[in-house]
Amino acid sequence: MFPLTPRLRFAAGILKRLLVYRHYDASTYWRRRAGEKGGARVLWQNETYNDCFRIVQREWLQRLIPLSDRPIRLLDIGCGIGEVAAMVAGLGGNLQIDGVDFPEMVAVARRENPHPGVSY
Repeated sequence: MFPLTPRLRFAAGILKRLLVYRHYDASTYWRRRAGEKGGARVLWQNETYNDCFRIVQREWLQRLIPLSDRPIRLLDIGCGIGEVAAMVAGLGGNLQIDGVDFPEMVAVARRENPHPGVSY
């Protein structure tokens, strides 16, 4: 066995990523994840961790999303189960959000995270 120099290690990493992504089917992966429970559909298996993440996420969104009386329309591409779209719409203001994703995710979003300011 020969020693892996930094250059060889780098090349091996690229080759590994190419082989892994060559067999990755995003559609199959996310459609399968839609069948899981709770936040595990779009985040991690640990729901306590997901809850903590959403708290921090909400705080950041409150700072980033400008609220005003004038209409603001947002497009949430890859909306998943609609948690973020509903969270942003719930911040107030005159927001209209359109969420798009695979049909399986949109079905969950409509069922579990409906909001009058969000269309899935």
